[in-house]
Amino acid sequence: MTTSKTALVTGANKGIGREIARRLATMGFKVWLGARSAERGMAAAQALCAEGLDAEWLELDVTRDDSVKAAAKALGQASPCLDVLVNTPASPSITTCRRASSGSPTSRPPTTSMSSARSA
Repeated sequence: MTTSKTALVTGANKGIGREIARRLATMGFKVWLGARSAERGMAAAQALCAEGLDAEWLELDVTRDDSVKAAAKALGQASPCLDVLVNTPASPSITTCRRASSGSPTSRPPTTSMSSARSA
């Protein structure tokens, strides 16, 4: 299978992340499944490959800067570009960001879910 585009999906070892990865792969993307767990990440990639899709596991913990840097380096060595990035956080209501001025973590308010947004 010849692929021309590359996608990285975080949290792709299960749930919506895995389904997004599967659908991108069915559209012809080479999909990198970002996941913290090697066991679950490799199993998810193997399942997609068993469907004839182009998928690989990439060790990635988006909460750790060193992991993000290592994943970026590995992906950069394996692919000339990244066409699609999908971030599917495990806990969308528990998110931190860094203040630009101090670099210290600060809590971010929970995001609005689709169900509550529809009822508004």
